[in-house]
Amino acid sequence: MAIQFQCPHCGKQTEVADRYAGKSGPCVACGQTILIPGVAADAVASTADGRGGANRNPMVLMMLLLGGGFLLFAIVIIGLLIALLLPAVQAARSHSHQVQCCNQVMQIAQAFEHYQQVHGHYPPAYTTDQQGRPLHSWRVLILPYLGPDEVALYDQFDLNRPWDDPGNRELVDQMPAIYACPSNETASAMSETSYCVVEGPAFMFDADKTVSKEDLIGAGQPVLMLVEVNHSSIEWTEPVDVDAARLACGINSGLQGCCGSEHREGIVVANSDGSTRMVSEVTAPAELVDMATLGEVPVEVE
Repeated sequence: MAIQFQCPHCGKQTEVADRYAGKSGPCVACGQTILIPGVAADAVASTADGRGGANRNPMVLMMLLLGGGFLLFAIVIIGLLIALLLPAVQAARSHSHQVQCCNQVMQIAQAFEHYQQVHGHYPPAYTTDQQGRPLHSWRVLILPYLGPDEVALYDQFDLNRPWDDPGNRELVDQMPAIYACPSNETASAMSETSYCVVEGPAFMFDADKTVSKEDLIGAGQPVLMLVEVNHSSIEWTEPVDVDAARLACGINSGLQGCCGSEHREGIVVANSDGSTRMVSEVTAPAELVDMATLGEVPVEVE
């Protein structure tokens, strides 16, 4: 490989064999002593124009492949972790909703008891006017026993006019959160209640009639008074609840206005003694009706 260089004295361009690299000798033109460069000119040029770095390309390619493989591996691992954790997260969320639903039912049962202590009897399923036409649901009547915000809401109702009177209907969109199960995400947006009493002859709630604590003692055991209804389509102020026919549909039948929920273990219910519990969806309809029946009055189940 030849070494090209320029004499610093006379400027003569000269080329010598690379074996003279780093040695000194006279310039062929002016005779002055010069030092031969230690690197071949074409080697310098090769490095300058990038040809010398060609040997490093496989290493760069290997590093890129390794980096891409690691990134793909990380993405796969993250995907697997999400797939494994998602059911656990959903189960935890479902359990949290169930616990919150139980707490809400318990607060409603406590409001029934407070109402009873003040009035000497439990609230009726609904109030009526002089002609016996339904006015307001029990969900409106117990508002003063749920909290200060509910007291303020109660004071805005005209209890002498029906629930769907224009003035009262303006309050429907202000449904307290306690009346919607957190698992039923559309209920609050629709002002749709998730909780109903069991209403009708032989039950604790029968139209505008009332029962006292002494009446319940005569039943011999706590009776089912409040049940969970999923997608009820019942507005919370509306004087409509679960009657014998709907109760006889069982749990999670899919029929409109019947007992049901999004919980895995069944529905949340409250008994006349204020206790709350879960009732499994495999409970027979006849047994469900029997649990709600007050006294010895028979209720037929088709």
